[in-house]
Amino acid sequence: MIKHVPDRQDMTPRENEQMFEQEISTMAALSMYPTIVTLVGYTSMPRCIIMPLFSSGDLFSLINKPTEPLNALQQAEIALDIAAGMAAVHSIGVVHRDLKTPNCLIERQNRASTEATKQFGPRYKVFITDFGVCRVRESSVAISGQTFLNVFGLSYR
Repeated sequence: MIKHVPDRQDMTPRENEQMFEQEISTMAALSMYPTIVTLVGYTSMPRCIIMPLFSSGDLFSLINKPTEPLNALQQAEIALDIAAGMAAVHSIGVVHRDLKTPNCLIERQNRASTEATKQFGPRYKVFITDFGVCRVRESSVAISGQTFLNVFGLSYR
């Protein structure tokens, strides 16, 4: 899957470049976690991020699919995947700032047995993506100070 990262008109070319570099660095740092999308690669011109293909789409599409409503077990598993992903993100000092259903990619998986899949439905594994507006906390500053650093050390509040 290729995500094109267009320049924002309200930012300078350097700010656009820094924002893209921050997203790449953050994804690379988080790629080891099982509920975060793996960074496969990127291109600088045009700015694109290469990720695995998720044939099941995103959580927004899954929730709004009237033919396949999610049962309580599937909803709980999805919530746990998102919580685990956000715990991983926060554990390295990153604040996502844009968590929403379109930024949760889905991979449909069968359960261990055909009978379990029939009884409980398929398992939907969630992968969090889109770190374009994330912030990296400065570890030496108390959280109450709300000072953040981007990946390249530029501070802002």
